[in-house]
Amino acid sequence: MSRDQDDMRNSFFSRPTEIHRPGARDESTVTNDRAYPATAPTVGPGDTQPPPKVTGNNSNREPATRLHRPTFAQEGAQAAPVTDAGPVTGWLVVVNGPGRGQARALGYGVNNIGRGNDARVCLDFGDDEISRSAHCAVIYDGRNRKFFIQQGSGSNLAYVDGAPVLSPRPLTGGERIDIGRTGLRFVPLCGDDFDWAAEGETR
Repeated sequence: MSRDQDDMRNSFFSRPTEIHRPGARDESTVTNDRAYPATAPTVGPGDTQPPPKVTGNNSNREPATRLHRPTFAQEGAQAAPVTDAGPVTGWLVVVNGPGRGQARALGYGVNNIGRGNDARVCLDFGDDEISRSAHCAVIYDGRNRKFFIQQGSGSNLAYVDGAPVLSPRPLTGGERIDIGRTGLRFVPLCGDDFDWAAEGETR
């Protein structure tokens, strides 16, 4: 055997034989997956995230409570009962007939009394003998602090302590006013000793 043939034989047996198996990966070309970080999970529309944790001096604080205190003007407005004619100046209390025990407030100026909704003092208790819009009227003159009663535009009369109201007459308090089958007692609030304007209230 020649020297060249002997070197070829030794080289063939000293080198390991590489056997290729079907389906096997070539490790020389495979990238190590663990060398790269995993992709961060995405958050869908319906997923929720926990609220951030509060640390530091504010973590133990309770939510602040705000206290509302009404101003003096608000307290005054709440203390003064108000009608569509301004602050209340007195009342008519039903003492007899339908609506007994009820009361209606009086305001500044002319207080028309009737059973219809267009009357400022509406006595809608079922007494059909009361005129609809203006059976009579109780008037408070704020400038002079005086009350009066006068006949209205209806055909039925009003009576004060049994006497018919044929012309304006003063009311001082405690009088009984009869209209239809309903008896009323006049209870004034304003007068010589009190008026809202003197107390600094506006009308």
